[in-house]
Amino acid sequence: MLHYCRERFMTKHFTVTAILVTKDTPKKVLLGFHRKLGAWLPPGGHIELDETPIEAVIRETREEAGLDISSYLPINTLDERVTSSPTPAYFFEETIPRYGKDPEHIHLDFVYVINGFPETVLTVQTDEMKDMHWFTKEQIFDDPENFPTYPNLREKILRDIFA
Repeated sequence: MLHYCRERFMTKHFTVTAILVTKDTPKKVLLGFHRKLGAWLPPGGHIELDETPIEAVIRETREEAGLDISSYLPINTLDERVTSSPTPAYFFEETIPRYGKDPEHIHLDFVYVINGFPETVLTVQTDEMKDMHWFTKEQIFDDPENFPTYPNLREKILRDIFA
């Protein structure tokens, strides 16, 4: 798909994001330090060909955090031809700047918030994520200069979650 922006067409990529929120007090969210982007971000990534957003967010969370979130995203069969999938909490259209040989493009991001997830011990390190931890509101908001993340994540999603 193409999106007309700044007097030229830009490619659109469909992506997913999983915001995992603990069931315990204090509430915590799972974020990983993205090597290439230099920011704390939740698990997520591109939807592959012939993959649904739900399948993609389950796969990405398994690949990046080693966690199975499938039971938190139930798919219901309505009849022999129709299923009902969970609705994302947010849907963002994000302009992604040029990076190396990758041109500027658009991400159409399905963001799923999963509340009540058990705070699991993580030992995952991937090519994409350098580190992954559960963070409290204070850890994220008390020193924003030393906690790099994207403004839409900090100022919209995380503010809503910790409100």
